[in-house]
Amino acid sequence: MAESRWSAQLRNLKIEIVSGERKVEISEAAKKKHAEELRFIGSTFRKEDVITGSLALNLYGLIDRKVGDIDIMIQDSGRYSGYVVGYRYGEPEDGEMKLSNRLGSKEFRARVGGLLRFVPFLRKGRTWEVDFFHADPKYVAFEFEGREYRVQEPMAVVETKCVLEENSIKRVRYSYEDDPDSPKEKHCRDLMCIFG
Repeated sequence: MAESRWSAQLRNLKIEIVSGERKVEISEAAKKKHAEELRFIGSTFRKEDVITGSLALNLYGLIDRKVGDIDIMIQDSGRYSGYVVGYRYGEPEDGEMKLSNRLGSKEFRARVGGLLRFVPFLRKGRTWEVDFFHADPKYVAFEFEGREYRVQEPMAVVETKCVLEENSIKRVRYSYEDDPDSPKEKHCRDLMCIFG
């Protein structure tokens, strides 16, 4: 990563992790908190697909906030058709930089949730927005409810977050009712949480 305003904090975080001063691992509490997202991923995507983005940071305990969408890295870019390329990551009106490996987003309708997931007609339906990225990254594997999941190596996710924050412009607000921040403000808030 090129020298940026976050370089010193990134260096310090790497040293803290390597020295064992700071533990960055996926806890049982984080898996439980994000069980709905994990069940959706487990029932929809392949074992070799890699979780990244804010869900990954939440699983590692580096941030603690609601996940607006799910970011997945896949190796086979042609798996899906009809990716929606606009709205984020590089559209002129969105205020974010273009990520060259972003394939686009797709919406998935899935039924998951709590104990009711075992009773088909009582399961809640939800629409999930998933951003896809073409990559074969380094990852950490973990198990949840008998299935193996992969999550991108934590420093790589943090480095991408730094690049996004550096290159976003403080302009457009998200449309989520509970998240009135611009992309730059969201990335900056996440990084401040990560670096303390």
